[in-house]
Amino acid sequence: MKKSLIPPNIQILIYPSLILTALAILSFVVINFGLAQISKQSQAVSEAKINEKILAEKEATLTEISATVAKEAASVSLALPEENPALAILSQLKLLALSKTIVLSNIKVGVGSQEENLLRVNISFNANGQDINVLDFLSSIKNISPITTIEKIKMSQVSGVLSADTNVRGYWSLLPKTLPKVTEPVTNLSEPERNLLEKVMALTPPSFTQVTPSAPSIRDNPF
Repeated sequence: MKKSLIPPNIQILIYPSLILTALAILSFVVINFGLAQISKQSQAVSEAKINEKILAEKEATLTEISATVAKEAASVSLALPEENPALAILSQLKLLALSKTIVLSNIKVGVGSQEENLLRVNISFNANGQDINVLDFLSSIKNISPITTIEKIKMSQVSGVLSADTNVRGYWSLLPKTLPKVTEPVTNLSEPERNLLEKVMALTPPSFTQVTPSAPSIRDNPF
């Protein structure tokens, strides 16, 4: 029988040592995993507290501005709608012309096109009337909603009547496709943004005709 090179007393300790080593490695892995989970849960709790604070502040802010935000949002939507505003602008121009005692003729609406992040439409017309009335009409276009800018004017006068061959431009923009996260803080408007909002609120909104529903009536029997 071949004699083992490892003494018997050492052989007895090999298996317990292996078991202890395996237990030590397993304990190390478990402890590291446990610590990682504890750290992750601690971070999640911290983030939850931060989000809770943000949501509380957002709720307070939204409650405070709820009385005015709907009106402001409506004014912004009218000033820069999400669809081609050509019809609304034409309605505004005709009402404005009527109030200034001038006549619009040769009205033409162009095809919508894109300019950077905005969509635009060109509208051309002739504004005819007394000098002061036509000039007053042209200077008032900047005060109507949807936002309308004058791109070109060519004036001529015949028999005391001023004719302004005018080209204006209206704008619209698509609504954003994604909304900010619920936990994103609400930021107050800057001073330039607040000033711009006040100018938008001061624009003359388009007039919409409301059709009053008729009362129900008894239908005659056709037979």
